Amino acid sequence: MDKKNDDDVQLARMGHKPELQRNFSTLYYLYSSESGLVTAGTCNLCIAASLAEFLSAYPTAGGQYHWVAVSWPQWIPILSWITGWINVAGWIALVATNALLSSQLIAGIVSAVYPDFVWQRWQQFLIYVAYTALAFVVNAFMNSVLPIIYRGAYGMAGWSRLVVGEVPQPSIRGPKIMVTCVGIGTFTGAVFLIVLLFVAGDINEVINSSAGPLLQIFLHATKNTAGMAASPPRDSSLAYIQNLDSP
Repeated sequence: MDKKNDDDVQLARMGHKPELQRNFSTLYYLYSSESGLVTAGTCNLCIAASLAEFLSAYPTAGGQYHWVAVSWPQWIPILSWITGWINVAGWIALVATNALLSSQLIAGIVSAVYPDFVWQRWQQFLIYVAYTALAFVVNAFMNSVLPIIYRGAYGMAGWSRLVVGEVPQPSIRGPKIMVTCVGIGTFTGAVFLIVLLFVAGDINEVINSSAGPLLQIFLHATKNTAGMAASPPRDSSLAYIQNLDSP
């Protein structure tokens, strides 16, 4: 039995009839996946370049709300109102996303280690609420702890959190930093995606895994539950620290 018939038999076992021609190679799917990331990265670079132009002219820590005020004085009330609410919406979305990612990673690790455990929605929701509530408590009542957390997170490689007012020659270095960060993120994201695609393993297991696609790929790559569980806590910790930044 050739490979095409094997694929058709596998599809039939899932209750589906093969109707499409299998004409696309692995390289084509790799290109399709990467093209989405490249498109998003290009758009983000365009946004970063336009914001960098503002930063070069007005190198202040105020960012968008200050640029709006000095660029269109006659429209300050409405544009400032819109800018403020866009920022608030972004904070809310960022907090929700980071807490959700953390709760999903924890739930996925538990499902991978204990395959017979069945998660209920309310259980994962409680983890989500706990992450969000802890971030609120630290921000509202434990401000003195934040510098320690930031030094631990951002200072591991000698880096620290800075605002543009602390950077020498901000009108020159600030725009370079802004554009370079987006470029680095696009490049490293592409490398990460390529690696995931090459070590994904059985795609049906990845799709149907109770641990989630990402953790299942880690499990296929490491072939070890402990190895799979080692990486997500780092991502979860970074997501939590982003939660502290967001409110």
